[in-house]
Amino acid sequence: MLNTEFAGSSQSVNYGLVPGTRINEMRYMCDFGPTQFEEVRRAIAYIVDRDEINKQLTGGYRDNGVDLARLKTQEMRFLRKDMQMIFQDPYSSLNPRMTVGQIIGEGLLAHGIFKKNDEKMQAYVMEVMEKCGLAPYMIHRYPHQFSGGQRQRIGIARALALKPRFVVCDEAVSALDVSIQSQIVNLLKDLGSEDNLAYLFISHGLSVVKYISDRIGVMYLGNIVELAESQEMFDYPTHPYTEALLSAIPTTDVDSNREMIPLEGDIPSPVHPPKGCKFHTRCKYCTEICKHITPELVEMRPGHFVACHNPLGVEKDS
Repeated sequence: MLNTEFAGSSQSVNYGLVPGTRINEMRYMCDFGPTQFEEVRRAIAYIVDRDEINKQLTGGYRDNGVDLARLKTQEMRFLRKDMQMIFQDPYSSLNPRMTVGQIIGEGLLAHGIFKKNDEKMQAYVMEVMEKCGLAPYMIHRYPHQFSGGQRQRIGIARALALKPRFVVCDEAVSALDVSIQSQIVNLLKDLGSEDNLAYLFISHGLSVVKYISDRIGVMYLGNIVELAESQEMFDYPTHPYTEALLSAIPTTDVDSNREMIPLEGDIPSPVHPPKGCKFHTRCKYCTEICKHITPELVEMRPGHFVACHNPLGVEKDS
């Protein structure tokens, strides 16, 4: 369970994750949900900060059996290179005073992989750049000399230069044009296959989510309400919120009889969420139990987990 406190407030927000979930077994895990929950992404980023881990995690976060919350500063620093992040904004996430070579090489120096002025480091940085679709001669250029897609490639190269095992992609393509999005997503897939990477891909673009992910988690108000394999999720949406999200995807099929399911009302406050199921204030299937008891995440089909008192397509026991 992740817990985030808001500055200047005694209130906090809890983010429920699935106990026992192993991201490295998923390869590409995607989360999508309401657009306002930036705090979810910040909470995920805490896995690379030891002090925040000790403050935020109650159950412990484990990596190959190692409880990250118990590691000391230097121990966490050693492990941090295995967990990298690709940020949403390719403009503000790069230091404008540093060249591409310095940006990509900063982590290599910080973790002692190369020493300063080592000739081998420049050759390695150029190799990583070429792998990410950047010409080696660009190594001495500054971020303002690149397009948005090229800047995101720099961010990807920076993250992958340390040869991590787990990468958080925080809306990595949302700030890019559609044509550039496809290039970046294909690059991530290719690099993931080559280097055996595990991605946690956070996005609101359902078409991107379906294309890149092996497994999908749907979040509402900070909690995962449905978790399943990618194709399973799109074929058999079982939570009412997932059903509404998927119904909003535009289609070019003129014979499609699918109707968009509107969600009435506003998203409740994450600081003061409603009792029971957090989605019951907007759910057309809401019953009395939904208003008082929080549903647990239950496996409805093999590998398909749903947190709902009235799951769709599931017959209730009489």
